[in-house]
Amino acid sequence: MKFFKSFFIAFMLKFLPVFILSDEPRVNINQAFKQDGIYAKHSELLKRLGCAHHLQQAGVMPQDEKIKFPLITEERLKELKKMKEDAGGFFYQCLCGTAEEQWLRKYIFGGITEQEFLLANDPDQFKKDCLAQLEWERRKARWEPIQKSIKKSSFALAVAWITSSFGDPKSEAIKKTQQIGIGSALYGLQEGVESIPSLIWPSDNPFKELEERFAENKCFIPPVLWPKIIKAFTYARDDTMNRQKHIDFLHFALDLTVYKPKPDLQLSGNRSVKDVKKELETRIDDFFKDYPQDRQVTATIKLNVAKFIDSLTSQSAPAPSYLYLHGSGGIGKTHFVQTLAQWLDELTVQAVSFESLVINDSNDLEGNRESPGAFVKVLRNQLAQGKRGSVVFIDEACWLNNASMCSTIKRTFNGNRTQLSVACFGSGIDGAVKIEAKVPMLIILAGNASNIEDKALATRIKNFFFPSPDKSALVKKALQVALQSNYLQEQGCEINEAIIAAWIKNLPLQNCNFRYIENNVEEYILELMENDKKR
Repeated sequence: MKFFKSFFIAFMLKFLPVFILSDEPRVNINQAFKQDGIYAKHSELLKRLGCAHHLQQAGVMPQDEKIKFPLITEERLKELKKMKEDAGGFFYQCLCGTAEEQWLRKYIFGGITEQEFLLANDPDQFKKDCLAQLEWERRKARWEPIQKSIKKSSFALAVAWITSSFGDPKSEAIKKTQQIGIGSALYGLQEGVESIPSLIWPSDNPFKELEERFAENKCFIPPVLWPKIIKAFTYARDDTMNRQKHIDFLHFALDLTVYKPKPDLQLSGNRSVKDVKKELETRIDDFFKDYPQDRQVTATIKLNVAKFIDSLTSQSAPAPSYLYLHGSGGIGKTHFVQTLAQWLDELTVQAVSFESLVINDSNDLEGNRESPGAFVKVLRNQLAQGKRGSVVFIDEACWLNNASMCSTIKRTFNGNRTQLSVACFGSGIDGAVKIEAKVPMLIILAGNASNIEDKALATRIKNFFFPSPDKSALVKKALQVALQSNYLQEQGCEINEAIIAAWIKNLPLQNCNFRYIENNVEEYILELMENDKKR
């Protein structure tokens, strides 16, 4: 008894401060995100969600492309359960000829279990299983030090107790052995006792939300990115000086859920896909009424806009071509692309985002180990916003003929328009890791150069002249700017369409563009007013 009393006093003196402050134990990251068993359990669901094929490529699922059961919505599931309760011959006859017939026949008449059905049609259960594995690893991390320390200290205490029980208690050697035993037991308990507070009162985990996002979404993120993401979790814990950098990387990478199902496409006014394409063709024609008619320009634009709409509805649809609009500045290239993006956003009920990019060098375009490339950023933003596609506009694309960037440009604007280089995720065997861009992009470039000098690149990009607007369009623009000018109204200026038309008629050709008109029409009208006063 005296021995255990001495041990208790020593224990309290040594470990009392531990209960005031302790750190969260480190989770085994590799085990926390090792989800092979979960993928096997929910294989039917993952096939229906569309991400099974890349899990098969990664070797974490067997090569079995066949889908056994259709994906059923929660609302449909309730109907089926009610129908099963009332199942009969007439009910079975009503199912004949539907896509669900094979599955329903097995489910209703005993071919498969209800559990198999639920697993194949319950995304929420899949998420719960992924999070449960992560939480299990967190608990193991809290318990493991305690278990190890108990084993170490128990052995030391047993040796010390046996020695003191069967030896002479007055012996100096026995006392020394007892002291050593208590010291060894306390040392063995140190790691375990330090973990007790985190077991009872888990401390805040700064990576909790990021870990849970990866656990839920790992199967939707391309497998080539998994190792880098897992390393980033480790670096974020260990590298305190650069922690924010690693956290920013994780926020970016965890949004690259390329294979995650997108919301259903809803078209404005209950239009069909064909109706939307027809409406866009009409609007494009109306826009170019203010320009000299060039059927090749409008035909090329309408064709690729139609392809973009098709790619929003089907992954097998051909991707639209890269478009390069060349022409002098201020003629409406940017305005057209912005207007087109607004039309698409309206007609597809906000399923399309708009991205305006600035490219200065190869790093901006393709990215490097420190920063993702332009199109990877676009892809990530689309996925984070839950969009089905993006209109991407790159103005001032004079770098298309930059010889030092030629290789980078050709890698980025690749022939199949689906492979994105992700140099920021590290290098692969073939030189650079690539991922498939499942989310469609309509990529439009603009610049002044009329030709793309590299022949191979020129075959990949549709290059056409964007015409200068008619003078009637310039008059319309000038009148609009003048009527909206608060300053002209305050000065009581007369805004006369005929006077504006006469001014534009006499402008030199290089000034016949929207930019010059917008910047100078107010000054011209003020100058006319001052001249009238002098007279």
